[in-house]
Amino acid sequence: KSENIINNIVKTFKRFLYDGQQVEITYQKNKTKIETKTFDLKDIGEKDNRPYILCYNSEIQRNRKIFIDSIISYEQLPGRISNNFGEKSIIFDVCGRLASLYKLKPNERVIEFGNNYMTISNTEKDQKSVILRLLKYGENCKIRKPQKVKDEFLSITKEILHNLEE
Repeated sequence: KSENIINNIVKTFKRFLYDGQQVEITYQKNKTKIETKTFDLKDIGEKDNRPYILCYNSEIQRNRKIFIDSIISYEQLPGRISNNFGEKSIIFDVCGRLASLYKLKPNERVIEFGNNYMTISNTEKDQKSVILRLLKYGENCKIRKPQKVKDEFLSITKEILHNLEE
């Protein structure tokens, strides 16, 4: 998409955000999968010179970051956003050497610690990015709560193993 088209889409989403209406977005989730979901818009930002929208899917009670250049189509819906985003936290343990070297990220706090471990609560809006970061820690990290995040973590791990087998 050209820079002009992306700028126009960003302006449109800023208007949607201001209006407080729900939006149905069809976007390229990954190389092979296209999804259509209804979202409540929360924020518009930019990462590595790529604009994105941060939105909330009330169906699965999760935030999602969608890059503007992956959006195929969108439609403003008559439903109003609920503003019931309820900051969900991910509780996880880091242990071993990682526990002594771990530096807290923004939106994180230590809720328990011991000789060789730390239990951390993360309230990051984009839970997918937290899951991908925790994946890097391997056996030195264990997700405690919530169960949906544990399930997604396992799903991503299985997907990675499946891709490696091909």
